[in-house]
Amino acid sequence: MATLLQTTNKVLKRLREDTVADLTGDYANLVGSFVADIAAEVNDSGPGWSALDHTVTVSVLAATRTYDLGSGGTADLTDRSTLLHDVCGRPMVWMFDDGSDNTGDPMRYVDPNEYERMFQLDRTETQLDPNCFTLIRNTDGTGYTLALYPIPSTTRTIRMRFNTPEAVLDPDTDSATSIVVNNRVVELGTLWLALNERGEEIGEPGNIAETRYRTALADVVEDEIRVRERAGYYDWSRN
Repeated sequence: MATLLQTTNKVLKRLREDTVADLTGDYANLVGSFVADIAAEVNDSGPGWSALDHTVTVSVLAATRTYDLGSGGTADLTDRSTLLHDVCGRPMVWMFDDGSDNTGDPMRYVDPNEYERMFQLDRTETQLDPNCFTLIRNTDGTGYTLALYPIPSTTRTIRMRFNTPEAVLDPDTDSATSIVVNNRVVELGTLWLALNERGEEIGEPGNIAETRYRTALADVVEDEIRVRERAGYYDWSRN
């Protein structure tokens, strides 16, 4: 992985420009903006990049029904985070006795409306191992809230698998932030935008940089699809 600043410097070298120590200069900041644009495009082009899969661990407390998993909460999820499923379409969410337990019980996802119906039918029902959950989008755009049913009556641990795309970068504040998606593709895409901005490569047949970027992006997307297929990631949705 390379940071936004490191990626910008790699592109500056290809543009025959001096490298920089920060992104405060006008041209370095412009190229950094191109890096951020291409990184966001690559994020959105993938089928959920496996490099961005991660596990969220929730410490369940007795008599506590909801848990903020959004920014500032316990997991720092975003509203672009996606809950992963196994090959049979089951959510990858398990409840364990504690953090050292490795034999968890699968939990059942219910739609937020169905969850509300269940909860209102009996708002005091408790259980040692709540077996149902839902994810409610936070109204302030900071991610999700996990809600359990029945209400837990003791401490437990929940592990959940998510895919969370990288945040859109800002060269003014995120120069030290690492870019997880394929760095070579980001560099090629940034070079194309920079050459286009300078008027060095516009239109046919001189669009070599764009062709290289588009080809590299298609290749890594195809590789990622094969990774997901080998893991059976798509089988449940096809069936």
